[in-house]
Amino acid sequence: MSASGEITAEIHPEFKTPVGSFSPTVPPTIQSRALNSTVRLHDGETIVLGGLIKTGVDEKVEGLPFIKDIPLIGTLFESKSYNKYTEELIIYVTPHLYYMDE
Repeated sequence: MSASGEITAEIHPEFKTPVGSFSPTVPPTIQSRALNSTVRLHDGETIVLGGLIKTGVDEKVEGLPFIKDIPLIGTLFESKSYNKYTEELIIYVTPHLYYMDE
């Protein structure tokens, strides 16, 4: 805190999400997004931190059970669909000062 009442804060959020399918024998792959920032704010002032963007594609395969697993012929009995997505993580920070009376 400065003499003028400004608050300086270092912000280091890190967000981890598992990627892929889960298996009891293999640990999951972890995707990490991090942000490092130093900000100076007045009491009650809000700052918005953004830019943690994640894009990806989900693939879904559907078909007749067992028949779609037959080599060469199985592809005739299955369908694939793709879903593109974009996620953005936004963080709002609002510091407050509290003065304690003795």
